[in-house]
Amino acid sequence: MTTVYADNIRSVTALLSDAATMIDKGTIMYCGTTGGSANAHTASSNPTFTGLATGMSVRVVAGFTNTSTTSLNINSTGTVTVKRTNGDAVYGGDIVAGSVYDFFYNGTYWLLINPTYSINTYTPTLTTQAGTYTSTTITYARYVSVGPKLVDMEVFFFGTQGAATSAYLNFTLPYTSAAIEQYGPLVVLNNAVYEIGNYYVVGSSTNCRCYRNAQTAWGTTANNYVIAKFSYQIA
Repeated sequence: MTTVYADNIRSVTALLSDAATMIDKGTIMYCGTTGGSANAHTASSNPTFTGLATGMSVRVVAGFTNTSTTSLNINSTGTVTVKRTNGDAVYGGDIVAGSVYDFFYNGTYWLLINPTYSINTYTPTLTTQAGTYTSTTITYARYVSVGPKLVDMEVFFFGTQGAATSAYLNFTLPYTSAAIEQYGPLVVLNNAVYEIGNYYVVGSSTNCRCYRNAQTAWGTTANNYVIAKFSYQIA
């Protein structure tokens, strides 16, 4: 016959009470390193819980780097979509393997409190307003998602513009822009002459236009360089 001591019962009751208090008061519960996959993270807390409540917070070490929209499932309570704190979907690279992240449950989503703003590279498509853009070389094209709806861009490319009627060179952006016109200065090199030109991000588009000073046509006899560093709002 097994003897059950009152002290043991009180100890178990105290532990359960402590766990409930941690959940109710929004204490961040550590859940170790996530399992699952890059875009479907899973984890377990200690002490455990069997249901989600609005206001809960958890902390994990990411076991994977996400590549797109992501979910989190704690203690097998169900797969819940992860969002940024403004309600936007997370970007690829917001969660990086080996880094520590906090999540807040708002009753519908797990909100990622501290996304990683990593430098991402991509390969833009280069075109012109008219004619061709040949012998193109992309030295670099990179971006950082620095906050909700804002991306920092850096590009450096060159090529030969094949039609004298082209008023601008064009390159594609990593994300669709907000439904507003966005523009500012950039450095261009036209027929070996440096100029301060302008970039123009078309509203609700994935394209950025690069203009020479006074929007004059690009030359066709030498490489045309574009060096741009700017921020733009995304949709």
